[in-house]
Amino acid sequence: PTKEENLQLNQISLLRQRYVGIPVGFSTHEDPNNTDAIKIAIAQGAKVFERHVDVEDSGDKINAYSSTPEQIDKWLSSAQLAFKMLGTKIGRYPITEKEAEDLRGLKRGIFAKSSLKKGQRLTLNDVFFAIPCQKNQILANDMSKYIEYTLTEDIEVNKAITFDVVTVKDQREKILKIIKDLKNIILTSRIALPEKIELELSHHYGLDRFEEYGASIFNCVNREYCKKLIILLPGQKHPIHHHLKKEETFQVLFGSMTVKVGNERRLLKSGDILTIERGINHDFSSQEGVIFEEISTTHYMDDSFYQDEEISKNSYRKTELTFRSVWLSEDIK
Repeated sequence: PTKEENLQLNQISLLRQRYVGIPVGFSTHEDPNNTDAIKIAIAQGAKVFERHVDVEDSGDKINAYSSTPEQIDKWLSSAQLAFKMLGTKIGRYPITEKEAEDLRGLKRGIFAKSSLKKGQRLTLNDVFFAIPCQKNQILANDMSKYIEYTLTEDIEVNKAITFDVVTVKDQREKILKIIKDLKNIILTSRIALPEKIELELSHHYGLDRFEEYGASIFNCVNREYCKKLIILLPGQKHPIHHHLKKEETFQVLFGSMTVKVGNERRLLKSGDILTIERGINHDFSSQEGVIFEEISTTHYMDDSFYQDEEISKNSYRKTELTFRSVWLSEDIK
């Protein structure tokens, strides 16, 4: 019989890759009592199987690599078990209601870290995760930067937060569209980005009005100096504001933008540079779309003061995610 170390069952996968579309068979002379090899061969994708069978007759001895009918029965049963264990390969296997319920019991639910008020939008800072979860409770994997949960009633500290006390707004499709729009302007500009870079979608009046008011900010570095790449999509405006700690300089890399500094309005085109000093109100907009570099002193989160106080009151005006340069060459879904 073939020694176990000489079966080399990985060759089945190799042959399937080499001869695509052609069935690969399995025929070896392993010990007739070995019923594991057939299982592995099936798992590797073998489709045709051969085995030597013999019976004792007139005192003739069966050779060492042939199977008796009884051994063949065990061999075939082992093959059937392999197919049963492998299951379906067409789509995901639908789990039963019991499996879903059992799995749910192992998931962490969200609980209020402190007393929460009606109308408050949930963030990760507002909740903690624990088991066991309760019926209809929001789970840890339900929390997403793309989904907004707003409370419809007050929640006491340590209480479970369930779906019947929140409104749900899924922003995934809207953010996906923004990413695709950014991809188009970046590819057109031929500006290179690092493999991964933190992206901040600034939506001053909410994502629903992002096409009108907003900016996409790629944060490159923020130390004693700061560098950002900022994109305005065609037709976007960034509302009037000023900084007290930060002085910044803009240089247009692609497209054009109109910047209002104090009472002066300037059109900046590719290559143009403009410095904005501390305390000076400014806004900017672009009709065709623009990518510009912002070089500044250190950026502070509390250093943007908007003329429209409603913007300053909106603590949910930013969506943060990691932009991956591979998206520029892939179909984003």
